[in-house]
Amino acid sequence: MKKIILLLLFVSAISAGVPELNELSLEEKIGQLFMPVVVCCPELNLRCFLSGWYDHVNPNAVQTLIKDYHVGGIIFLGLAYKKEVKRLINYFQSISDIPLLVSLDAEFGSGMRLVDGLTFKRAGLLQDKKDEYIYDMAKEIGNELKQLGVHVNFAPVVDVNNNPDNLIIGDRAFSDDPEIVTQKAIAYMQGLHDEGIISCAKHFPGHGDTNVDSHKDLPVIEHGMKRLQEVELYPFTKMIQAGVPMVMMAHLLMPELDEDMPTSLSKKTISFLRNELQFDGVVITDGLNMRALTNNYESGEISLLALLAGNDILLCPNDVPKAVELIKHALQDGRLTEEELDQHVKRILALKRKYFN
Repeated sequence: MKKIILLLLFVSAISAGVPELNELSLEEKIGQLFMPVVVCCPELNLRCFLSGWYDHVNPNAVQTLIKDYHVGGIIFLGLAYKKEVKRLINYFQSISDIPLLVSLDAEFGSGMRLVDGLTFKRAGLLQDKKDEYIYDMAKEIGNELKQLGVHVNFAPVVDVNNNPDNLIIGDRAFSDDPEIVTQKAIAYMQGLHDEGIISCAKHFPGHGDTNVDSHKDLPVIEHGMKRLQEVELYPFTKMIQAGVPMVMMAHLLMPELDEDMPTSLSKKTISFLRNELQFDGVVITDGLNMRALTNNYESGEISLLALLAGNDILLCPNDVPKAVELIKHALQDGRLTEEELDQHVKRILALKRKYFN
């Protein structure tokens, strides 16, 4: 009982600490856009440590981003132990003036990232399970995330797994049938929400029919609008109607929506999501450190382009200081207005306020 009371007091304190937009400085507004990577437990992430990447994502580096750049959230990547993740979350929240939105990839449980976390079967192996099972599974996942202090589960995957050569989605998707994907994804979303965890439909506008891993290069999907509406877009449309609060943008080239820009950097594509599909929640990029983007753009430039395209949260930025500098320049030269910036920050603060209650 004592642990429950302490947890409720902690959550209540976070909720009370979410400020109004007019209480933030320009630097704090810009900072809220960023969700950088945290990698802890270097003994479990030797390749990351040896590559030098750990220098930018280790807890000390992230501490600086929280204190000096007011970043709005964090995502834990790599492998870790639950105890260390919980310790770091509590510490990072204690040093942040604005409560952090903490996220994790936990599609089939926190064991996707945490070596001692809860693990279920992947989505593609659950087609024969009733929706009640999917709902109960998501509730268990959500409950564990809640105990850790995690707010966002980047799930469910609502891609339609209709390409046997797709090695990056595969059985992370529920099915090759859009109806089954939709049905299971909504049950999963509801399970998370009933535990107070934010769900995220990914990867818009649909990563299922690709044979290129966007971690390595830019996939292309050349279907026309009729096919997209019947297959790729169908689960997202239904998820939005069911109240999903967050949508993650894929790194794809989909000429039917934009011939020139990857979907995650495409104002046309995000405008389609907002205007045609009537999504009014938070739009988040997939990791901005993925080679689908970094093969063609500089890291700070990627963050600016993603913001100008209409994304609210910039996930896994490689260079926050450079991105902040470029965003300030864009405000000065008129490519970005402060009103546009405010709209992004309003959505982020509203999400925090709703789910930190």
